[in-house]
Formats: sequence, C-alpha cells, structure tokens
Amino acid sequence: MTADVLLIVHFLASLVMTIVIWSVQLVQYPLLAYVGEAEFPKYAAQYQRRIGWIVIGPMILEVVTAAALAICNPGLYRLPAWIFATVLLVVVWASTFLWQVRFHRKLLEGFSSETVMRLVRSNWLRTCAWTARTILVGWVLWQR
Repeated sequence: MTADVLLIVHFLASLVMTIVIWSVQLVQYPLLAYVGEAEFPKYAAQYQRRIGWIVIGPMILEVVTAAALAICNPGLYRLPAWIFATVLLVVVWASTFLWQVRFHRKLLEGFSSETVMRLVRSNWLRTCAWTARTILVGWVLWQR
C-alpha cells in the first residue's frame, strides 16, 4: 500500500470516528438518562457490546495506519498539523481508557446520573479531539 493510500485510509478512519463520536455525544449518551433503572444494566451491557462492533475497527485502523505512515512516510512528522493530529490521537486513546471505559464499567452496575453526566462531559474531549484530527488530517491530505 502506498503512503498516499495509507493517508486516505487514515483520513477515512478518522472521519468515521468523528461522525460516530458526534452521534454518541449528542444522541446516545444523553438518552442514557431515559432508560428505566430496572433495565439499565442490561441496556448498558448491550450498548457497550454493540457500539464496540462499530468503533473497534475504525479505531484500530486509525492507529495502524498512523504507525504505517510513520514508517512509510516519516516526512509527515515535519508538518505541524500532522504532529498535532498525532498528539490528538494519543489524547483520544488516553481519554477512552482513562475515563470512558471506567464510566461505562460503572454503568454496568446500574444507572447513576452522576456517572452519565461525567461520561457526557468527559466525552467532549474525545469529540473535539477527533473533530480536530479529521480537519488536520484532511488538510494534510489536501496539501499533498
């Protein structure tokens, strides 16, 4: 696979995750408050299982193509936009594992408005980071 194709695939993975994260942030997470308490643990478990099928592929593809681009086209790291996009990728993954996974695990025990509120608030970091990444990677792609 050429560096140009890798960059396009990388951009598309980032774009998919940006679309997904906005849907999660504006629709799915706020609707958690409307699931009945008795059904909530089952709902939370099903949500996590199902969303995993959607996000795991693009997230891994985004990281793998970033690593492949570092090897195939290290010149990208001379571009400030690419460096910042890479930092934002680290932010997304750190936020996912430091906050979102923890909050989701807590919600498996039952509904907590405080946990849902923390989930929604902390997810703004990922939402903004993925949005900025997509713009930056798109800009790098456009410049080529």
